[in-house]
Amino acid sequence: MKDISAEILTWALLLFFISLYFTPYIIAIGNKKKAAGAIGALNILFGWTLVGWVVALFWAMNKEVSVPHTPAPRLMDTFPPLLTASTEKQCPDCAGMVPAEATKCRFCASDLTVLRTAQRQESNSR
Repeated sequence: MKDISAEILTWALLLFFISLYFTPYIIAIGNKKKAAGAIGALNILFGWTLVGWVVALFWAMNKEVSVPHTPAPRLMDTFPPLLTASTEKQCPDCAGMVPAEATKCRFCASDLTVLRTAQRQESNSR
């Protein structure tokens, strides 16, 4: 009878110490930590040192800090807007696109004031 009770006590103590050893990993799983596997690995590999076990325990008990994700600015947002079709006009001599306010073509140096007056007359006739 003494042999069976001693054996049961031995197994109970062994189970208690194993569960105590894996307490950080059990806590990490219970808290649904993303790093539960890493905590378990730290616990298995370095838990036999008291420092490794304490580090794993603190890691398992700490709250996860969620850092809000801020998307990086798009490349197109960093440059000034390009000229659009409504702010450009085409030079009648070289067919280059120039700003609508331009009086002289930057490509062929032709006079665009004639084009501007023709456009004004056309818009007035509508």
